[in-house]
Amino acid sequence: MITGARYWQDRSRYYTQTNNSIEGLLKKFGGRWLETCGPTVAAMCIDMIGYPTVISTPGSYKPQPEDVLTLCMNDPRNAEVMKQIRSGVEAFPGNRVPQYYPWAVRVVFGASSVFVMPLSWVTLTDEIKCGSAIQICRKEPGHYLAAVAFDDVTRELIYHDPWPEGQPDGQGFAKRIKEDQWRDQFNAWGVVYETR
Repeated sequence: MITGARYWQDRSRYYTQTNNSIEGLLKKFGGRWLETCGPTVAAMCIDMIGYPTVISTPGSYKPQPEDVLTLCMNDPRNAEVMKQIRSGVEAFPGNRVPQYYPWAVRVVFGASSVFVMPLSWVTLTDEIKCGSAIQICRKEPGHYLAAVAFDDVTRELIYHDPWPEGQPDGQGFAKRIKEDQWRDQFNAWGVVYETR
C-alpha cells in the first residue's frame, strides 16, 4: 500500500525548476543556474498537501510560486529576519538555507512547516504516512527533492525531482529510493510541510 501527501500522484502539481523566470535569467546571463530547486520543491510540497499556491497580480499575469518564494528569500528587506533565524550564512543565497523555509512559506503562502534536524528514516516515513510532504536534500551535489509518499510493500520512499534532466531516464516524477540509499545520499535534515 502507498500512503503519502494528498495529491502526490497528481502530475499537474509536479513542478520543475527549469521553466521559471529566475532560472531563465540566470541561464540567459551566464550566471549559475539550476539555483531554485529549493523554492520549487517547497512550492511543490505545499501544493501536494493542498495549500493554494496561485500568485495573483492586478493584471492577468500569474507569477510562478517558486519565483515569488525565491524572491522573498533573497529580498534584502528580509535580511534581518532571516539573520535571526540563522546567522553566518549571509554569503549564500537565502533559498539555499533550509532553516529559512518555514518562515518564508508562511509569509508567502500561509503554509505551516518545520525544519527537522536530525531527520531519521522512521520520522521521515512516519510523517509521510500522516500526509505530510518533506523537502529533503542530496549531499553531493546539494539538491532539494520533494519526498511525497511511501510504499509499505517495497519499503521505498517516493519523491519528485524538480530537475528531471538530472535523472538517468529524464523523468523526475515519482522516483524511488530505499532506506540505505537515503542514508548514503541525503542529509539527515528536512523541512516537513504539515497538512492542514
